[in-house]
Amino acid sequence: AIQKRAAEELFEEAGFRVPEDRFASLGGPFFMLPGIVSEKIHLVAVELQRGDGPGEWSAAGEGDGSPLEEGAVLRWRELGLALHACEEGEIEDAKTELAFRRLARRLGIRL
Repeated sequence: AIQKRAAEELFEEAGFRVPEDRFASLGGPFFMLPGIVSEKIHLVAVELQRGDGPGEWSAAGEGDGSPLEEGAVLRWRELGLALHACEEGEIEDAKTELAFRRLARRLGIRL
């Protein structure tokens, strides 16, 4: 079920279709605010080939209707540069930074 939802989210948020069996867990799930918010976060990874498209583009589709997604821009980044953007406050999402750090560890990249 987690892999199926991950495939749906990837398409909804970024417009990429990837078979659900290609998603791999990045460790145990967690709560952002235990005891306050009941949403449990499951981090997963999937490999995508960049291709010849632009390095930055507007998010595809309507997303889930969240005002936080309105006007979203997607950008290809090298993993180390994405982590640097988190540390500098350009990417302000803690779960994204945690996902990047877990992915780096899985890939054997020293930070």
